[in-house]
Amino acid sequence: MFVGLVDCLSTFEFTNMLDSLQARWEKIAPGFKEWFVSTVGKSILESYLLPIRQKVGMMGRVTNNDSECLNAIIREKMRGKQHPVQEIIEKLQTFIDRKYSLNFFVIRDS
Repeated sequence: MFVGLVDCLSTFEFTNMLDSLQARWEKIAPGFKEWFVSTVGKSILESYLLPIRQKVGMMGRVTNNDSECLNAIIREKMRGKQHPVQEIIEKLQTFIDRKYSLNFFVIRDS
């Protein structure tokens, strides 16, 4: 299993992994790290680190593309089986409620 920046357990681990990628990134695209930290990196730290995802039930592969992410969550929750529409709606509502309540606490406690 590939472990990426979104799989880090803490800000410290994220920063260390980011620093380890800097030399490789500089060869490919000078200045990329600074851009990444201020855009995508900020989003990962606020919403995508593994402990945050675990709290809202987002396990496995993750993406910052909302539609793709939601599709992956649905597939995982449904485990490839057919379910009644009402059951799907209830599972999605539970996921959304947990996601937004966690975001409220993350923003409030910042």
